[in-house]
Amino acid sequence: MGIVARGAEAVISKKEGRLVKGRVKKGYRHPELDLRLRIRRTRLEANALKTALRAGALVPKVLSIDEKNCSLELEELPGTKLRDCFSISFARKLGREVAKIHSAGIVHGDLTTSNIIAVGKEPYLIDFGLAKFSTSDEDRAVDLNVFRQALESTHTKDSENFFSLFLSEYGKKFPETLKRLGKVQGRGRYK
Repeated sequence: MGIVARGAEAVISKKEGRLVKGRVKKGYRHPELDLRLRIRRTRLEANALKTALRAGALVPKVLSIDEKNCSLELEELPGTKLRDCFSISFARKLGREVAKIHSAGIVHGDLTTSNIIAVGKEPYLIDFGLAKFSTSDEDRAVDLNVFRQALESTHTKDSENFFSLFLSEYGKKFPETLKRLGKVQGRGRYK
């Protein structure tokens, strides 16, 4: 089993064509609290992925859950992170995918082009480790704003055009969230 990626919250390993995402122990937390939090986040991520899949969103399948070890076994997607193959052609499709998860009551929490895998011409959303269940326009707008900021910092050349096309598709489903997005963006700017 070889390590594919390491983050602050989890280690991703490859095992027989599948990915295993294990939550990292935090030594600064009390062991019982740490275990409870890691189990809760593992369950939440699995539930979010399963709910998103039932809603028709392009996400990896959860193959198994190991609560004792705070890990998920996930379908491996044969693609490239959108960060590494960034193209305006994904903007509208991605707007539809995010609208699907938001329609299912899921806020991703970490929408970046590093958490989107391009499989052929389709964008798959990955890493629901910071996801939560919410139907609030505020929470959805914050999710979109995180994505806008990630685009601006990583893909400065095409970020504005990409985000505009993304919103044109997303907004068909959530016009009220787009109104809230304007307020969320306004809070982050100096006047």
